[in-house]
Amino acid sequence: ASRPGAAAPPPPPRSPAPAADRGCDPAFFDRPGSPLPLGPGSITETGIPVEYRLPPDCSLDVVGPLNATLWVPASGSLDADPPASWAETIDAARTDDESFVVSVEVRIDPPTLLVEMIGHSETYTPAPSGIDPTC
Repeated sequence: ASRPGAAAPPPPPRSPAPAADRGCDPAFFDRPGSPLPLGPGSITETGIPVEYRLPPDCSLDVVGPLNATLWVPASGSLDADPPASWAETIDAARTDDESFVVSVEVRIDPPTLLVEMIGHSETYTPAPSGIDPTC
């Protein structure tokens, strides 16, 4: 019997449902020690590199919105001329209709987005008004 005012014992711990029962891609849950990659519409801290998932049908010429900003490459079109080190990974991901993951870091002074994959990085700047997201 419990005493009046005594705290109830905590409930027993529950184990999570298997990834296959969660209605999501199990590959995103079977990554011990790794956070889930961000994607379009995400908000992240500035100055900290994080993983960002690019769906296969997205353009490299417009990333985001990320931190409520659309980003465009400072160097010009990456869809027309992707970095050589990225091309094979991007082509394979798009052929298999799979997302690919890049590292992104939002910087604030000046506002830029550093996107890195396979040892190559590109700097993005805020998109001018009138640019639409590609995802």
